[in-house]
Amino acid sequence: MNRKLSALLMCSLLSLPGIAQNMIHYSHHLENKNEMGFYVLTDLGYLNDQSPYFANIFEFEYGITDFWTTEIKLETAATSNIPYEYIGYRIENRFRLLSESSFIVPVLYAEFENLSIESPFVQEVTGYAKNRTGNLAYQKERELETRIILGKDFDHNRANIGINWINTSNLEATQFGYSIRITYRLSSIDEKDLKEEIKTRTYAAIEMYGGLGNTVEGMSINPGLTEHYVAINYGIKFRNGLRCSFGGHIGISRVSRDYFKLKIGYSLN
Repeated sequence: MNRKLSALLMCSLLSLPGIAQNMIHYSHHLENKNEMGFYVLTDLGYLNDQSPYFANIFEFEYGITDFWTTEIKLETAATSNIPYEYIGYRIENRFRLLSESSFIVPVLYAEFENLSIESPFVQEVTGYAKNRTGNLAYQKERELETRIILGKDFDHNRANIGINWINTSNLEATQFGYSIRITYRLSSIDEKDLKEEIKTRTYAAIEMYGGLGNTVEGMSINPGLTEHYVAINYGIKFRNGLRCSFGGHIGISRVSRDYFKLKIGYSLN
């Protein structure tokens, strides 16, 4: 791991309260009907040539029904060779097929992205490893990302286990990836408090994710060809609707890199 990034991750983890939520993996939980959320997501790290990068997604989320959540995301980025600028948008929809009380809760996810460059922001890892450098090429990147999301709550909704199967498709190929997450609520809240959201909630989570090849070159988990990561994340949801989550994402294969994620936002019922 790059020493500068290691120091950044450690300082961030020590200077903020212990809190957790994941930002690659999607759980089966959606926004409630008519609930809105405004969030700023930040990626900070180094690319394959060790040049630093900084990227943001500005996200608006809305619950159309209890089973359908839609999002609009505006994306910006900067590297050592490219100034901070707007690079495109993403439109996302998630559909929950069964109620949250089901034994396994399936969710279908679809997102269209229209970007002017290959974004350094890590929203998913699919396919084979890419050689990302600070000199990003200005070319249209249009992709359709789909996911099959499976989740289950345990221990009176205090713990959650989930799996995502991820596909990213363009006219050339479909890339495959995965994410697995375990989340645990650290704060002790009874069912009435949880339903009425009158107390602050804190979380811790561990996540593993990576690429699994594509339709052209075949599927693979070769650590010399595909990226794989482990992340430890913390999150807090305040009773006034403010949310914050952050974590260090550590590459565990030879072609992976390390980076830091931060998410701050507000949810309005």
